[in-house]
Amino acid sequence: MMNVPGVLGNDPDVRAKLDAARQRGLPIDGHAPGLCGDAICVYAAAGITTDHESLTFEEAREKLKAGIKLQVRYGSAARRFEPFLPLLPRFPELCMFCSDDKHPDDLLRDHINFIAATAFRQGLALQTILQAACVNPVRHYRLPLGLLQPGDSADFQIVDDLRTFRPREVWLRGRCVARDGVSLLPAGEPREVDVGRGLARPRDRAGLGGPQPATISRSCAGSTTSRGASTRSRALRCRRPLRLPWNVPRC
Repeated sequence: MMNVPGVLGNDPDVRAKLDAARQRGLPIDGHAPGLCGDAICVYAAAGITTDHESLTFEEAREKLKAGIKLQVRYGSAARRFEPFLPLLPRFPELCMFCSDDKHPDDLLRDHINFIAATAFRQGLALQTILQAACVNPVRHYRLPLGLLQPGDSADFQIVDDLRTFRPREVWLRGRCVARDGVSLLPAGEPREVDVGRGLARPRDRAGLGGPQPATISRSCAGSTTSRGASTRSRALRCRRPLRLPWNVPRC
């Protein structure tokens, strides 16, 4: 929820969105940089459960005291997270690691493992680090992942050096899905992506005769996105086929 004034002012549209999330049992993420004082309590009372936009240690601590979970963020633009690490031992069940606006080229270099490695080098207990990196996010968002407990699915990774936390192997549902930086997941069917509607569907291979340039249709002002169906629909021709190596779920 990025509309902080709407939350604090009890805007009807904002309240309706918050109510819809609560009725569905969904956690509500916050986005409230610089929030302080009584406004933090109002924000928390509205049902906001997390925040990743704290600017100072004191602000993050006040949000934690109000019951808003701290997401220690490391992204491509927002890289300053070290000042918040001392809060982890004081609020071990209310802190998580997260990324935000992480560019693909940066993801190739590091991700959550960088925050974990930094915390380890600064002397935080390993259990505290793993709780913020793994346990708390799984429990908060009710992710379908195991936590290495009896009866759980085998979801884990193997690292060789806690100073980097770089994974050597990643296991999902008891199956190794990545090893030494190489994905072992099977490639999915190529998909044709409708940018305007955010949908993906298998491409019809009949009569294609090999790779063809992909056409991405973007809807304009509510116009249809099918080829040739509207003069207000813009098409972007690509030099190479748009082939996604994974199955994109329908929105």
